[in-house]
Amino acid sequence: MKESITRYQLLSLVILFEFGSSIIVGLGFEAKQNAWMVILLSMIGGILLYWLFTRFVTAYPDTPFPQVLQKLAGPYLGYILIWMYIAYFLYIAARVLRDFTMLTAQTILHETPLLAVSLLFMFVVCFACFLGVEVIARTGELFLPFALLMGGLFLMFVFIMDLPKIHRLQPFFSQDIGEILSFVFPTGVTFPFGELIVFAIIFPHLEHPLKSFRYGVMGILISGTILLIISVTILMVLGPSIAMRSAVPLLDTISLVNLQGFIQRMDPIVIIIMVITGFFKITIFFYAAIAMLQYLFRLPRTQSKGLIGFMGILVVILSILISPNFVEHMKEGLDIVPLYVHVPFQMIIPSILFVLLLIKNRRSTA
Repeated sequence: MKESITRYQLLSLVILFEFGSSIIVGLGFEAKQNAWMVILLSMIGGILLYWLFTRFVTAYPDTPFPQVLQKLAGPYLGYILIWMYIAYFLYIAARVLRDFTMLTAQTILHETPLLAVSLLFMFVVCFACFLGVEVIARTGELFLPFALLMGGLFLMFVFIMDLPKIHRLQPFFSQDIGEILSFVFPTGVTFPFGELIVFAIIFPHLEHPLKSFRYGVMGILISGTILLIISVTILMVLGPSIAMRSAVPLLDTISLVNLQGFIQRMDPIVIIIMVITGFFKITIFFYAAIAMLQYLFRLPRTQSKGLIGFMGILVVILSILISPNFVEHMKEGLDIVPLYVHVPFQMIIPSILFVLLLIKNRRSTA
């Protein structure tokens, strides 16, 4: 029986996925006072990429993404592309897992080894993937209000304390448009908006795929707007220089809240946001890789325990070996991954597939 998810569940998953690690580490801080412009332009680029990703489902409704790859690129090249996307999804899942295990170790579990945190986190992710996309979507529908509530509490306490200062956003337009665009592409567009390529795996499970895509756009607009508000708030509280250097600017911002010695130590708000959004981002990437492997090996979900467990251990090992320390990890994530990993899988390959789709449609109508 086919698993199905509703439009609101798609909306919930997109918002939680977009929050992911971006709500914790912040977006566009390299552009300093112009971060809001970087996020806005990146969001527009993300919507264009999302439109591109949905074209394949529009052309082949109810067809799994791996099968779409083989239909457009041919059985042999499509087979190679399937393995490439499996490796891509697993690699990004490992990177995000490393993000959250390191942040968790730095903030609340100071003496806990990264391996122990990774195994615990990945066990929950594997269990969710075994239960299937329908359960993941329902869980997202349940947890979205909690994530939004925590974000609302963050903003409320920060503004009650009168911590944001508008002068920290000045001078406006301090950088030329070329410099701003260099922050938009490739980093801003690909992270987190371009990562929605992973939803190509989930689209066929929508109850009404062709009528539900606008809910994904709504999710991008809602999450992008919230990320913009939170990033600008962090800049107004910490200032551009501190926000750029901070490992967890959201946590550094909330730690300044101290209302008459009564309301303070609001770190749990950020921890709750971090755990919820991190879980869904890792889970969606990992589920996408597992779904493609199940397609290749013709494995039903109920017989995939061994596969899920093995790939979960592989992701944990990869997350540990992926970089020697936090500085190297962040440098790779900002300087290398966007251009050399994200751009090919989010832009180049989908664009080539889209051209092949147009050619195929033209031949069929000729």
